[in-house]
Amino acid sequence: MNASELKFQVETATPETLFFSRSSMRFAGDTMRNYGVRSATVTDSMGTAHEVWELYRKQKTPNGFTSSAYFAKDTFKRVHAFIREYDKQTDSDCLRFDSDDRKKGE
Repeated sequence: MNASELKFQVETATPETLFFSRSSMRFAGDTMRNYGVRSATVTDSMGTAHEVWELYRKQKTPNGFTSSAYFAKDTFKRVHAFIREYDKQTDSDCLRFDSDDRKKGE
């Protein structure tokens, strides 16, 4: 699965989505060339695990966005996930909501 195939599947399964619209991509300062796709397992806010396609950014956008988007493998609907990551300041793991676009290095 590559980014173009995922875009086609998402738009076919959920035609009302604006995720890949020209205006949304322009607002984020993003291009399809900046996306990669990989398989992942994520947990939603209810604690349910989902097998998903992770649409990740290869580089930070001009607007500073770095976060990934997650789409269910079976329905291609967007999954809003909590991601476990290491926090250098507290020297512990923490949960981060997937739309949290903090600038790296701060």
